[in-house]
Amino acid sequence: MLHLAQAQRWELMERVLTEARPVQGTFYQPWASLRLAAEGSYAGYLNDLELLWRHGEATGNLGLSLRCALFSASIRSLSANLSLALLVGLVTVGTPNGRWSAEAALAHIAQMRLSQTTKRKRSERCSSTAASPSP
Repeated sequence: MLHLAQAQRWELMERVLTEARPVQGTFYQPWASLRLAAEGSYAGYLNDLELLWRHGEATGNLGLSLRCALFSASIRSLSANLSLALLVGLVTVGTPNGRWSAEAALAHIAQMRLSQTTKRKRSERCSSTAASPSP
């Protein structure tokens, strides 16, 4: 995604990162699913999403920023629901699909943490953008 950001291909990047597709009564985000399958965590997808989110903030695109926030929050809530004991079990014992790598477990732990400063700054930016009168 960095190459799309560098080429200023923001609309394409937005489609790839934020379009969800229906599958069997639910929705999934194809790029997030591909990154998860390839890397064992959503860390790469979240990094890609962060690039797009920063662009949305820089351009005052509240809709894009909120969409990125919702995708990010959904993924982070998945990680937040995994206890540390379960993560240890996923690495040491595994599932029928195999064991997690230590890197995947660490990526999930990192996803659980988003600094309070970042949360507060984003909240303030969204609030000020929403409060600003439209041109």
